[in-house]
Amino acid sequence: MQATELNKNQTHLSWWKRLLIGALVGSFLGALNNWFYEFSLIRLLAAILSGAAFFAIVGVFATKFKENKFKLVALAGLAGLVAGGVYWVIAGPSSSPLFTMGIGLIGGMVYAWAES
Repeated sequence: MQATELNKNQTHLSWWKRLLIGALVGSFLGALNNWFYEFSLIRLLAAILSGAAFFAIVGVFATKFKENKFKLVALAGLAGLVAGGVYWVIAGPSSSPLFTMGIGLIGGMVYAWAES
């Protein structure tokens, strides 16, 4: 009985708050990721925007798929694919688009699998 009372009282953030929080957290983590590699302003911008894209997508849609682990991992893979595409578009031809999007796909899926 207590569990049902807790679920009724639990509030969820609206989608735009989850989008904003996800984008802020993702941009911070993207900037931290660039810390360990060769510093370049364009790569820093690419890391910030790709991190923001990943966590914004996950932040908005994760509540819909929280009950099904497979769908959550697939969502994170899709978000990683998009984030890899964002990174490639901004960072330019320094790397292959298939490589960056593949790394994003695998990284997103592993992240979601490890967190769930």
